[in-house]
Amino acid sequence: MKLYGRSKRESVPLLLYMSQKQSGFLSPPINNIDPPRKKRKKPYTSEKKQKPIVTNTNTNTNTNTNTNININSRVRQEYRTKLKPRKRDSVAELEDFIEEPEPEPELELNQLDVNLIYVSSQEKSLITVIDGETEAVIRTIPLSPAGSSTRGITHNPITNRIYAINSVTHNVSVIDGATGNILAVVPVNPFPCHAAVNMVTNHVYITSLLLNTVDVLDGNTNTIIRSVGVGNIPSGISVNPVTNRIYVANGDPDNDVSIIDGLTHTRIFPDIPAGQDPGLLAIHTAANLIYVPNFKSNSVSVMNGATHSLLTTITEGIGVNPYAAAVNPLTNLVYVSNFGSDSISVIDAAANTVVATIPVGSHPRAVAVHARTNRIYTALGSEVVIIDGETNQVVNRLEVAVNPSGITIQD
Repeated sequence: MKLYGRSKRESVPLLLYMSQKQSGFLSPPINNIDPPRKKRKKPYTSEKKQKPIVTNTNTNTNTNTNTNININSRVRQEYRTKLKPRKRDSVAELEDFIEEPEPEPELELNQLDVNLIYVSSQEKSLITVIDGETEAVIRTIPLSPAGSSTRGITHNPITNRIYAINSVTHNVSVIDGATGNILAVVPVNPFPCHAAVNMVTNHVYITSLLLNTVDVLDGNTNTIIRSVGVGNIPSGISVNPVTNRIYVANGDPDNDVSIIDGLTHTRIFPDIPAGQDPGLLAIHTAANLIYVPNFKSNSVSVMNGATHSLLTTITEGIGVNPYAAAVNPLTNLVYVSNFGSDSISVIDAAANTVVATIPVGSHPRAVAVHARTNRIYTALGSEVVIIDGETNQVVNRLEVAVNPSGITIQD
Protein backbone atom coordinates (compact mmCIF):
# COMPACT_ATOMS: atom_id res chain seq x y z
CA MET A 1 0.00 0.00 0.00
CA LYS A 2 1.42 3.36 -1.05
CA LEU A 3 1.34 6.34 1.23
CA TYR A 4 0.56 8.82 -1.51
CA GLY A 5 -2.46 8.81 -3.74
CA ARG A 6 -1.27 11.38 -6.25
CA SER A 7 2.15 12.77 -6.78
CA LYS A 8 4.50 12.50 -3.83
CA ARG A 9 5.15 16.20 -3.54
CA GLU A 10 1.50 17.18 -3.53
CA SER A 11 0.56 14.70 -0.82
CA VAL A 12 3.20 15.50 1.78
CA PRO A 13 1.44 17.38 4.61
CA LEU A 14 2.46 20.89 5.39
CA LEU A 15 3.48 19.71 8.88
CA LEU A 16 6.44 17.84 7.39
CA TYR A 17 7.83 21.04 5.90
CA MET A 18 7.85 22.75 9.28
CA SER A 19 10.56 22.43 11.90
CA GLN A 20 9.87 20.18 14.91
CA LYS A 21 10.15 23.13 17.27
CA GLN A 22 7.59 25.07 15.24
CA SER A 23 5.14 22.25 14.72
CA GLY A 24 5.37 20.75 18.18
CA PHE A 25 5.34 17.25 16.68
CA LEU A 26 8.04 14.86 15.62
CA SER A 27 8.29 14.22 11.89
CA PRO A 28 7.72 10.68 10.63
CA PRO A 29 10.84 8.60 10.01
CA ILE A 30 12.69 9.62 6.87
CA ASN A 31 12.71 6.05 5.61
CA ASN A 32 8.93 6.10 5.24
CA ILE A 33 8.97 9.10 2.87
CA ASP A 34 10.37 8.92 -0.61
CA PRO A 35 13.19 11.38 -1.09
CA PRO A 36 12.27 14.37 -3.26
CA ARG A 37 13.42 14.32 -6.87
CA LYS A 38 16.34 16.49 -7.71
CA LYS A 39 15.46 19.46 -9.85
CA ARG A 40 17.21 20.09 -13.08
CA LYS A 41 19.39 23.09 -13.19
CA LYS A 42 17.86 25.72 -15.40
CA PRO A 43 19.78 28.33 -17.32
CA TYR A 44 20.43 31.52 -15.45
CA THR A 45 18.00 34.31 -16.10
CA SER A 46 17.84 37.75 -14.63
CA GLU A 47 14.19 37.37 -13.77
CA LYS A 48 13.65 36.03 -10.27
CA LYS A 49 10.80 33.65 -9.80
CA GLN A 50 9.02 32.74 -6.61
CA LYS A 51 9.07 29.05 -5.81
CA PRO A 52 5.46 27.93 -5.35
CA ILE A 53 4.57 26.60 -1.93
CA VAL A 54 2.22 23.64 -2.01
CA THR A 55 -0.40 23.49 0.74
CA ASN A 56 -2.57 20.51 1.55
CA THR A 57 -5.90 22.32 1.73
CA ASN A 58 -9.34 21.69 0.34
CA THR A 59 -9.12 24.73 -1.89
CA ASN A 60 -7.48 24.59 -5.29
CA THR A 61 -3.87 25.71 -5.52
CA ASN A 62 -3.53 29.22 -6.89
CA THR A 63 -0.79 29.79 -9.37
CA ASN A 64 -0.31 33.37 -8.31
CA THR A 65 2.87 33.71 -6.26
CA ASN A 66 1.60 36.41 -3.91
CA THR A 67 -1.55 34.45 -3.23
CA ASN A 68 0.50 31.36 -2.40
CA ILE A 69 2.59 33.35 0.05
CA ASN A 70 -0.51 34.77 1.69
CA ILE A 71 -2.08 31.33 1.98
CA ASN A 72 1.07 29.88 3.46
CA SER A 73 1.36 32.69 6.02
CA ARG A 74 -2.26 32.37 6.96
CA VAL A 75 -2.02 28.61 7.41
CA ARG A 76 1.08 28.93 9.57
CA GLN A 77 -0.51 31.70 11.63
CA GLU A 78 -3.69 29.68 12.13
CA TYR A 79 -1.62 26.68 13.15
CA ARG A 80 0.24 28.69 15.79
CA THR A 81 -2.97 30.28 16.99
CA LYS A 82 -4.66 26.91 17.41
CA LEU A 83 -1.83 25.32 19.37
CA LYS A 84 -0.47 27.91 21.76
CA PRO A 85 -3.71 29.37 23.08
CA ARG A 86 -4.94 25.82 23.75
CA LYS A 87 -1.97 25.20 26.01
CA ARG A 88 -2.55 28.38 27.89
CA ASP A 89 -6.28 27.76 28.12
CA SER A 90 -5.79 24.21 29.42
CA VAL A 91 -3.45 25.40 32.14
CA ALA A 92 -5.84 28.17 33.08
CA GLU A 93 -8.75 25.72 33.19
CA LEU A 94 -6.71 23.32 35.32
CA GLU A 95 -5.81 26.10 37.74
CA ASP A 96 -9.46 27.09 37.96
CA PHE A 97 -10.48 23.47 38.56
CA ILE A 98 -7.97 22.75 41.33
CA GLU A 99 -9.00 24.22 44.63
CA GLU A 100 -6.28 25.23 47.02
CA PRO A 101 -6.58 23.23 50.25
CA GLU A 102 -7.32 25.17 53.35
CA PRO A 103 -4.42 25.18 55.83
CA GLU A 104 -4.91 22.76 58.69
CA PRO A 105 -5.06 24.34 62.11
CA GLU A 106 -1.87 23.92 64.08
CA LEU A 107 -2.17 21.76 67.17
CA GLU A 108 -1.11 23.30 70.39
CA LEU A 109 1.06 21.34 72.77
CA ASN A 110 -1.74 20.76 75.25
CA GLN A 111 -3.87 19.23 72.46
CA LEU A 112 -1.38 16.42 71.93
CA ASP A 113 -1.24 13.22 73.96
CA VAL A 114 2.09 14.01 75.58
CA ASN A 115 3.52 13.83 79.08
CA LEU A 116 1.52 10.77 80.05
CA ILE A 117 2.95 8.14 82.40
CA TYR A 118 1.77 4.53 82.14
CA VAL A 119 2.23 2.24 85.15
CA SER A 120 1.66 -1.52 85.04
CA SER A 121 0.60 -3.58 88.06
CA GLN A 122 1.93 -7.04 88.76
CA GLU A 123 -1.04 -7.88 91.00
CA LYS A 124 -3.83 -6.30 88.96
CA SER A 125 -4.60 -6.70 85.27
CA LEU A 126 -4.73 -2.99 84.58
CA ILE A 127 -2.63 0.03 83.68
CA THR A 128 -2.73 3.33 85.54
CA VAL A 129 -2.41 6.50 83.46
CA ILE A 130 -0.92 9.64 85.06
CA ASP A 131 -1.06 13.14 83.60
CA GLY A 132 2.45 14.52 83.95
CA GLU A 133 1.31 18.13 83.80
CA THR A 134 -1.23 17.95 86.62
CA GLU A 135 0.48 14.99 88.34
CA ALA A 136 -2.82 13.22 88.84
CA VAL A 137 -4.23 9.82 87.90
CA ILE A 138 -6.61 10.39 85.01
CA ARG A 139 -7.78 6.86 84.22
CA THR A 140 -7.08 3.13 84.37
CA ILE A 141 -7.00 0.71 81.45
CA PRO A 142 -8.26 -2.82 82.27
CA LEU A 143 -6.45 -5.60 80.47
CA SER A 144 -7.81 -8.82 79.06
CA PRO A 145 -8.00 -11.49 80.28
CA ALA A 146 -8.65 -10.55 83.87
CA GLY A 147 -6.29 -11.98 86.44
CA SER A 148 -3.19 -11.64 84.27
CA SER A 149 0.01 -10.42 85.89
CA THR A 150 1.33 -7.38 84.06
CA ARG A 151 5.05 -6.89 84.52
CA GLY A 152 6.90 -5.04 81.78
CA ILE A 153 5.44 -2.17 79.80
CA THR A 154 6.76 -0.08 76.93
CA HIS A 155 5.45 2.59 74.59
CA ASN A 156 6.04 3.67 70.99
CA PRO A 157 5.61 7.48 70.87
CA ILE A 158 5.37 7.52 67.07
CA THR A 159 2.48 5.06 66.72
CA ASN A 160 1.09 5.85 70.20
CA ARG A 161 0.85 2.16 71.06
CA ILE A 162 1.39 0.74 74.55
CA TYR A 163 2.62 -2.83 74.99
CA ALA A 164 1.83 -4.56 78.29
CA ILE A 165 3.49 -7.88 79.10
CA ASN A 166 1.21 -10.49 80.74
CA SER A 167 3.42 -13.06 82.48
CA VAL A 168 0.71 -15.52 83.58
CA THR A 169 -1.28 -15.62 80.34
CA HIS A 170 1.88 -15.48 78.16
CA ASN A 171 0.85 -12.72 75.82
CA VAL A 172 1.25 -9.03 75.00
CA SER A 173 -1.64 -6.57 75.05
CA VAL A 174 -1.43 -3.90 72.34
CA ILE A 175 -3.22 -0.74 73.49
CA ASP A 176 -4.22 2.39 71.58
CA GLY A 177 -2.80 5.28 73.58
CA ALA A 178 -5.42 7.71 72.30
CA THR A 179 -8.51 5.70 73.24
CA GLY A 180 -7.22 3.15 75.74
CA ASN A 181 -8.76 0.36 73.68
CA ILE A 182 -7.04 -3.00 73.36
CA LEU A 183 -6.20 -3.48 69.69
CA ALA A 184 -4.73 -6.97 69.90
CA VAL A 185 -3.57 -9.69 72.30
CA VAL A 186 -0.51 -11.42 70.85
CA PRO A 187 0.67 -14.83 72.20
CA VAL A 188 4.41 -15.00 72.99
CA ASN A 189 6.85 -17.51 74.48
CA PRO A 190 6.07 -18.67 78.04
CA PHE A 191 6.66 -16.40 81.00
CA PRO A 192 7.43 -13.11 79.25
CA CYS A 193 8.98 -10.58 81.57
CA HIS A 194 9.95 -7.21 80.11
CA ALA A 195 9.83 -5.40 76.77
CA ALA A 196 11.47 -2.59 74.84
CA VAL A 197 10.52 -0.89 71.58
CA ASN A 198 12.49 0.55 68.69
CA MET A 199 10.27 3.42 67.56
CA VAL A 200 12.27 3.80 64.33
CA THR A 201 11.72 0.24 63.07
CA ASN A 202 8.43 -0.26 64.97
CA HIS A 203 9.65 -3.53 66.46
CA VAL A 204 8.93 -4.64 70.02
CA TYR A 205 11.27 -7.00 71.87
CA ILE A 206 9.98 -9.26 74.67
CA THR A 207 12.13 -11.41 76.95
CA SER A 208 11.04 -14.96 77.86
CA LEU A 209 12.26 -16.36 81.19
CA LEU A 210 11.45 -19.99 80.43
CA LEU A 211 12.90 -20.44 76.93
CA ASN A 212 15.74 -17.89 77.24
CA THR A 213 14.62 -16.04 74.13
CA VAL A 214 13.64 -12.62 72.90
CA ASP A 215 10.51 -12.48 70.75
CA VAL A 216 10.37 -9.86 68.01
CA LEU A 217 6.92 -8.36 67.45
CA ASP A 218 6.17 -6.39 64.28
CA GLY A 219 4.25 -3.29 65.38
CA ASN A 220 2.62 -2.93 61.97
CA THR A 221 1.02 -6.37 61.87
CA ASN A 222 1.01 -7.28 65.60
CA THR A 223 2.63 -10.62 64.85
CA ILE A 224 5.77 -12.36 66.13
CA ILE A 225 8.28 -12.46 63.27
CA ARG A 226 11.33 -13.90 65.02
CA SER A 227 12.56 -15.46 68.24
CA VAL A 228 16.23 -14.91 69.14
CA GLY A 229 18.07 -17.07 71.63
CA VAL A 230 20.00 -15.19 74.35
CA GLY A 231 21.55 -16.00 77.74
CA ASN A 232 20.10 -17.66 80.81
CA ILE A 233 16.99 -16.14 82.46
CA PRO A 234 16.80 -12.92 80.41
CA SER A 235 14.98 -10.15 82.20
CA GLY A 236 15.88 -6.51 81.61
CA ILE A 237 15.97 -5.31 78.00
CA SER A 238 16.64 -1.96 76.33
CA VAL A 239 17.00 -0.67 72.75
CA ASN A 240 19.31 1.90 71.23
CA PRO A 241 17.34 3.21 68.22
CA VAL A 242 20.37 5.09 66.91
CA THR A 243 22.57 2.00 66.51
CA ASN A 244 19.65 -0.46 66.21
CA ARG A 245 21.12 -2.66 68.93
CA ILE A 246 19.12 -4.49 71.60
CA TYR A 247 20.70 -5.26 74.96
CA VAL A 248 19.44 -8.08 77.21
CA ALA A 249 20.49 -8.69 80.84
CA ASN A 250 20.98 -12.40 81.58
CA GLY A 251 20.76 -13.79 85.14
CA ASP A 252 22.67 -16.53 86.95
CA PRO A 253 24.86 -18.26 86.03
CA ASP A 254 25.63 -16.14 82.94
CA ASN A 255 25.52 -12.72 84.58
CA ASP A 256 26.16 -10.85 81.36
CA VAL A 257 24.48 -8.81 78.64
CA SER A 258 23.57 -10.25 75.24
CA ILE A 259 23.50 -8.06 72.13
CA ILE A 260 21.04 -8.43 69.26
CA ASP A 261 21.45 -6.84 65.84
CA GLY A 262 18.13 -5.12 65.14
CA LEU A 263 18.62 -5.34 61.37
CA THR A 264 19.15 -9.10 61.06
CA HIS A 265 17.67 -10.11 64.44
CA THR A 266 20.66 -12.26 65.22
CA ARG A 267 22.76 -12.46 68.36
CA ILE A 268 26.14 -10.72 68.34
CA PHE A 269 28.93 -12.46 70.21
CA PRO A 270 30.59 -12.23 72.64
CA ASP A 271 28.34 -11.18 75.52
CA ILE A 272 29.47 -8.35 77.79
CA PRO A 273 30.24 -9.47 81.37
CA ALA A 274 28.25 -7.79 84.15
CA GLY A 275 27.81 -8.22 87.90
CA GLN A 276 25.75 -10.83 89.65
CA ASP A 277 22.05 -10.93 88.72
CA PRO A 278 21.84 -7.87 86.39
CA GLY A 279 18.46 -6.12 86.33
CA LEU A 280 16.61 -3.48 84.29
CA LEU A 281 19.35 -1.78 82.30
CA ALA A 282 19.22 1.63 80.58
CA ILE A 283 20.97 3.19 77.56
CA HIS A 284 22.50 6.64 77.23
CA THR A 285 21.82 7.02 73.50
CA ALA A 286 23.82 10.22 73.09
CA ALA A 287 26.97 8.66 74.57
CA ASN A 288 26.21 5.07 73.44
CA LEU A 289 26.70 3.79 76.98
CA ILE A 290 24.78 1.04 78.78
CA TYR A 291 24.12 1.14 82.54
CA VAL A 292 23.36 -2.21 84.18
CA PRO A 293 22.34 -2.42 87.87
CA ASN A 294 23.63 -5.64 89.45
CA PHE A 295 21.09 -6.73 92.05
CA LYS A 296 23.29 -9.07 94.10
CA SER A 297 26.59 -7.23 93.56
CA ASN A 298 25.35 -3.82 94.77
CA SER A 299 26.99 -2.20 91.76
CA VAL A 300 26.32 -0.66 88.34
CA SER A 301 28.22 -1.85 85.26
CA VAL A 302 28.97 0.79 82.61
CA MET A 303 29.42 -0.65 79.10
CA ASN A 304 30.58 0.84 75.82
CA GLY A 305 28.04 0.24 73.07
CA ALA A 306 30.55 0.91 70.30
CA THR A 307 33.19 -1.59 71.42
CA HIS A 308 30.84 -3.98 73.29
CA SER A 309 33.11 -3.88 76.29
CA LEU A 310 32.91 -3.16 80.02
CA LEU A 311 34.21 0.33 80.83
CA THR A 312 33.91 0.43 84.59
CA THR A 313 31.91 -0.81 87.55
CA ILE A 314 30.47 1.72 90.01
CA THR A 315 30.19 0.51 93.60
CA GLU A 316 30.73 3.54 95.83
CA GLY A 317 27.46 5.29 96.58
CA ILE A 318 25.28 2.56 95.07
CA GLY A 319 22.65 1.26 97.51
CA VAL A 320 21.62 -2.28 98.38
CA ASN A 321 20.08 -4.41 95.63
CA PRO A 322 20.06 -1.94 92.71
CA TYR A 323 17.05 -2.93 90.64
CA ALA A 324 16.52 -0.59 87.66
CA ALA A 325 18.24 2.29 85.86
CA ALA A 326 17.06 5.28 83.80
CA VAL A 327 18.97 8.02 81.94
CA ASN A 328 18.33 11.71 81.38
CA PRO A 329 20.47 12.55 78.33
CA LEU A 330 19.79 16.27 78.72
CA THR A 331 21.28 16.50 82.21
CA ASN A 332 23.71 13.60 81.69
CA LEU A 333 22.50 11.92 84.87
CA VAL A 334 21.63 8.29 85.56
CA TYR A 335 19.09 7.21 88.18
CA VAL A 336 19.26 3.80 89.87
CA SER A 337 16.56 2.44 92.18
CA ASN A 338 17.92 0.59 95.22
CA PHE A 339 15.38 -2.06 96.20
CA GLY A 340 17.12 -2.98 99.44
CA SER A 341 18.01 0.50 100.73
CA ASP A 342 14.78 2.34 99.74
CA SER A 343 16.56 5.03 97.75
CA ILE A 344 17.54 6.38 94.34
CA SER A 345 21.24 6.82 93.47
CA VAL A 346 22.08 9.66 91.08
CA ILE A 347 25.14 9.05 88.88
CA ASP A 348 27.06 11.72 87.00
CA ALA A 349 27.59 10.06 83.61
CA ALA A 350 30.63 12.20 82.83
CA ALA A 351 32.55 11.14 85.95
CA ASN A 352 30.80 7.80 86.65
CA THR A 353 30.37 8.76 90.28
CA VAL A 354 27.33 8.96 92.56
CA VAL A 355 26.51 12.60 93.23
CA ALA A 356 23.29 12.22 95.26
CA THR A 357 21.13 9.72 97.10
CA ILE A 358 17.37 10.31 97.31
CA PRO A 359 15.25 8.45 99.91
CA VAL A 360 11.93 7.47 98.36
CA GLY A 361 10.28 4.72 100.42
CA SER A 362 10.09 0.98 100.77
CA HIS A 363 11.45 -1.21 97.96
CA PRO A 364 11.55 0.99 94.84
CA ARG A 365 11.56 -1.02 91.63
CA ALA A 366 10.99 0.42 88.17
CA VAL A 367 12.31 3.91 87.45
CA ALA A 368 11.72 6.20 84.46
CA VAL A 369 12.83 9.70 83.45
CA HIS A 370 10.90 12.38 81.60
CA ALA A 371 13.80 14.30 80.04
CA ARG A 372 11.78 17.33 78.93
CA THR A 373 10.22 18.05 82.33
CA ASN A 374 13.20 16.68 84.31
CA ARG A 375 10.90 14.53 86.43
CA ILE A 376 11.88 11.09 87.71
CA TYR A 377 9.23 8.45 88.46
CA THR A 378 9.76 5.33 90.56
CA ALA A 379 7.31 2.59 91.49
CA LEU A 380 7.05 1.14 94.99
CA GLY A 381 4.41 -0.48 97.21
CA SER A 382 1.14 0.88 95.87
CA GLU A 383 2.29 4.30 94.71
CA VAL A 384 4.43 6.21 92.23
CA VAL A 385 6.92 8.68 93.67
CA ILE A 386 7.73 11.79 91.64
CA ILE A 387 11.17 13.44 92.00
CA ASP A 388 12.24 16.87 90.82
CA GLY A 389 15.46 16.35 88.89
CA GLU A 390 16.59 19.91 89.60
CA THR A 391 16.46 19.65 93.40
CA ASN A 392 16.60 15.86 93.85
CA GLN A 393 13.58 16.14 96.13
CA VAL A 394 10.38 14.09 96.23
CA VAL A 395 7.61 16.44 95.13
CA ASN A 396 4.60 14.14 94.92
CA ARG A 397 3.25 10.66 95.61
CA LEU A 398 0.38 9.15 93.64
CA GLU A 399 -1.59 6.08 94.64
CA VAL A 400 -1.77 3.41 91.96
CA ALA A 401 -2.63 -0.29 91.77
CA VAL A 402 -0.89 -2.63 94.20
CA ASN A 403 2.66 -3.70 93.38
CA PRO A 404 3.45 -1.51 90.36
CA SER A 405 6.16 -3.18 88.30
CA GLY A 406 6.76 -1.15 85.15
CA ILE A 407 6.75 2.50 84.04
CA THR A 408 6.83 4.00 80.56
CA ILE A 409 6.45 7.64 79.52
CA GLN A 410 4.81 9.21 76.49
CA ASP A 411 6.99 12.26 75.97
